[in-house]
Amino acid sequence: MANPTASNVAVGKPKATGGVYSGATTATLPTNASAALDASLTALGYVGEDGLTQTKGQDITKVHAWGGDVVKVLQTTDELTYAWPFLEMTRAVFQEVFGVDNVSWVDANGTQKVVINSAQLDYRSFVFEMLDNDTALRIVVPNGQITSHGDVTFVDGEPISFPVTLECFPDASGNKAYWYFTKFHS
Repeated sequence: MANPTASNVAVGKPKATGGVYSGATTATLPTNASAALDASLTALGYVGEDGLTQTKGQDITKVHAWGGDVVKVLQTTDELTYAWPFLEMTRAVFQEVFGVDNVSWVDANGTQKVVINSAQLDYRSFVFEMLDNDTALRIVVPNGQITSHGDVTFVDGEPISFPVTLECFPDASGNKAYWYFTKFHS
């Protein structure tokens, strides 16, 4: 058995260049923790201090034989979601939160208009970037959709944030997300 190693402990600190990126599901996605991101992926700015939360859920049904023994376990559902609050009020963020077609320019002074309706959001690719000293972690979601919005509160003394939940769907290989991590050596 290996001894505990403190250098193997990492925190989920976003990279200084940004922690959340999105793009079309046709974007070229990274296959390691350090390659440059495709230029078509858009940085989405600051995320709230609670960061990124991954939730993996499964529903299990146990089949019992006469006499009570469990003879089979069936996985009936499998879900993977990521949740985070956007902090920045930018066109790119609003397009992810409310839909590309629901964000438009009103005038040449930079005034934007956001309409809120029941339109379903597009399927998108997402990349989450983290770096803790010499440990890089990159989470790639090839096919996701923002399916849930948290409450947006407007309070004096607190930033306006836009909490979202991303539902992950299987790609052509049947995978919902990829984790790539590496330790950088000087």
